[in-house]
Amino acid sequence: MTVKEVSSQALAAVYRGEIRDWAMLGGVPHKIRLIHREKGDSCRRRLEADLPELFPAEGGPPAMTTVTTQATLRAVREYPGALAYGPYPEVLGREYRVLELDGVAPDEPRYPLRNRLYFVWSADVPLSPQAQAFLAFIRSERGQEIIRARGANPVEGENLP
Repeated sequence: MTVKEVSSQALAAVYRGEIRDWAMLGGVPHKIRLIHREKGDSCRRRLEADLPELFPAEGGPPAMTTVTTQATLRAVREYPGALAYGPYPEVLGREYRVLELDGVAPDEPRYPLRNRLYFVWSADVPLSPQAQAFLAFIRSERGQEIIRARGANPVEGENLP
């Protein structure tokens, strides 16, 4: 596919069935084949919360449903014109294209569909020396490099012990 960027409005139109061909998004003519994750999947829940217009209550074009990230990626490989969603680190450095959304690349911190993950522990239990060393490492320059290399953005300016 030749499409590299899509607007939120155009993406919603795809999921409503108003745009059914990549040519309508500036790409090579080819039918768009939607691939959804099953209801309750964490990627789908995130998308439903951030862009509910992608999940019309009724109607919408037919879509394949997958139950694992691996099945989703396999379907994208096997079905020309496929459009799916999933965890960014799973496609990083592989044969998949991740669309820019509203002109923002997926590796930018302001990408609208980023999922934040946190390290959480009990406030009542002191951290072990190993856990303290791990937290120090992930805050180090090398730890931050590793986080970025895996397609994530380290949290900056947050209160971490």
